[in-house]
Amino acid sequence: MTALKILWHRHRLLSLAFLAALTLTCVFAVRGLLLMPLFGAPPPDPPIEGWMTPRLVAHGWHLPPEVLGAALGIEPGSAKGRTLEQIARDQGRTVEELAASIEEAALMHRALKGMPPLPPPPSPDFVPAPPPEPAPAPPAPEKTDP
Repeated sequence: MTALKILWHRHRLLSLAFLAALTLTCVFAVRGLLLMPLFGAPPPDPPIEGWMTPRLVAHGWHLPPEVLGAALGIEPGSAKGRTLEQIARDQGRTVEELAASIEEAALMHRALKGMPPLPPPPSPDFVPAPPPEPAPAPPAPEKTDP
């Protein structure tokens, strides 16, 4: 008998447990390799638009409510259900001015926390550059007969 047959007959339960562990290891290894691109660089901050609420901006830009409230000129939690457009209209400002103050506050907050600034989102007309062509292989040395 071969070694595997002896192992199977003497330790059937242990062999099944080993095969189950090996199968699970392979499944999780493949799953990890497939999900690896998801754990790359953090996504860029979403663009700020007038329909957004301060809570949505705080969540999307990873800002504490106090920082965002100071940037918008409001008390944290006082703008429940109000959009940036409504807040800008009440303050006599434009949404673009609010967005600029939010971006400035986010940069200052990240600098104080020691976090690097996130990259800006790519423009819609961005086209990545093609990869460089590989260098040609060096010529093989000629063989000489002695």
